[in-house]
Amino acid sequence: MDVGIKLAGDMNFLIYDEVVVNSALDFSIENEIVYAEVHHVDVVKAGVPADRKLPIYDNMDLSEDLYEQFWNWAGEASTLWQDYLNSVIFNNGVPLPYWNLELMTETFFRPHSLMMVIDLFYNDVNKGIKGAVNGNKNTDMFK
Repeated sequence: MDVGIKLAGDMNFLIYDEVVVNSALDFSIENEIVYAEVHHVDVVKAGVPADRKLPIYDNMDLSEDLYEQFWNWAGEASTLWQDYLNSVIFNNGVPLPYWNLELMTETFFRPHSLMMVIDLFYNDVNKGIKGAVNGNKNTDMFK
């Protein structure tokens, strides 16, 4: 996955990097209910060199320490995502065709880029993910 940050209306990247998101899960469908267990979610550097100390392109003078902190956060966040998926989303199975949870997608096209946003959508638009799980501690990852 190529990830870049630009200012609105500007075609030049402030920062650009390559990322691999890798995940594995077991799932089954029984009586129109999806049961799944996510075994891992990994977010790691892609591209060359893989042991780089800074993003592939950096116009923000990012320090090596801050870049390392980002990758440490990404590793911790991926564990939180795995826990959230297992304990909140797939905990009791997801009835088909839809539960009160749906994957909402939007696709945006811009010159030289494509952005796809995938969001977990609960029927109560005003509460979103945090309100839908009624106090589950794992939702703090979305702050």
